[in-house]
Amino acid sequence: MYIHGNAGSQGPAYTAVTLFDVTDNHTPLRPIRVETELWEAFGELVGKRNRSAVIRDFIRWYVRERGAKLPERPPATPAAGS
Repeated sequence: MYIHGNAGSQGPAYTAVTLFDVTDNHTPLRPIRVETELWEAFGELVGKRNRSAVIRDFIRWYVRERGAKLPERPPATPAAGS
């Protein structure tokens, strides 16, 4: 295992291994980089435990998986996009 941290950063470090056993019925962990403010706003709209489902639905639609539909967006609010 190795840990990578940005020497000038106060943020979290990243590890190259999973620290728990993942069985075959789970999808692999795919870390992505997203700005904190954007990630939190996304979580508020989809629910903090539903982010992965929406991202997977988007990817299925993006790669044109048969039957995949673009995830529905919530109604616009005055704060959205500002």
